[in-house]
Amino acid sequence: MEEQALFQQLEETNRVNPYTVYELRNLLDSNPPDLSETERLCFSIVTDLFGDKPLAELQNNDDHILWYDYVQLHIYAFLKGKGDYRKDEILLTAGNAILTENFIDELFIRFGIKSELIPLVVSLFVLAAVKVSVNAWCDYFYDSRVRENEDMLEALKEMTDK
Repeated sequence: MEEQALFQQLEETNRVNPYTVYELRNLLDSNPPDLSETERLCFSIVTDLFGDKPLAELQNNDDHILWYDYVQLHIYAFLKGKGDYRKDEILLTAGNAILTENFIDELFIRFGIKSELIPLVVSLFVLAAVKVSVNAWCDYFYDSRVRENEDMLEALKEMTDK
């Protein structure tokens, strides 16, 4: 999904604050985009889309991983395994299709979340990663969410050992 279509779909859901979408668009067009602000705006958009569900923890599991973080962890594992992409559009299209297809059922099983909005969320995260640079996004995500979190480290190990 291209960038323009993604933002249009977000607005058409009528669940997301249009100002937040506008703010994210402008931020992603700045050079370089602020990673923490990008993360804050993405979280705000996903919270608008799903209400309080980004805060729901894994069901039937002792891990304390938010589904929001779990989706990003899948994206991180995918991006780290793919090397350097020269064309952002290829990454955006391929990443969304592969990621959504590979773990949409897992999201339902683990979190009880089954929604047509999941591909939109995946596209949002991949777009943010592409815009700030894949390496910068991956480093930021790992340092801020994974490095000191045993549950996230274990989930990442499970994903990459498949």
